Amino acid sequence: MNASDLYALRERFNQDRTLLCFNGPISRSLIEEIGNALKNYLEIDQARPAEAMDVFSAYIEMTQNIPTTPWRKAMAKPMPRPPWSSRAIRKDAIR
Repeated sequence: MNASDLYALRERFNQDRTLLCFNGPISRSLIEEIGNALKNYLEIDQARPAEAMDVFSAYIEMTQNIPTTPWRKAMAKPMPRPPWSSRAIRKDAIR
């Protein structure tokens, strides 16, 4: 992906009011780090407490069913669903 594609993707997320988008292998520590990043973003954005709760509720709902088996173990045995996920949270869900 070149820089212009990346900028176009960012612009598309801004137009769609996408706050967070993730695609790839995931672990419990990464889920925690993304949660911390969301918290920091909402603090900087001065989101109301109710808005912040809406974001975290959506984030928890999206992540609670993602398998967090370490990648190498997951690849060693069959799983009904791969240990990665594509998720997005839209900004208008919090306003």
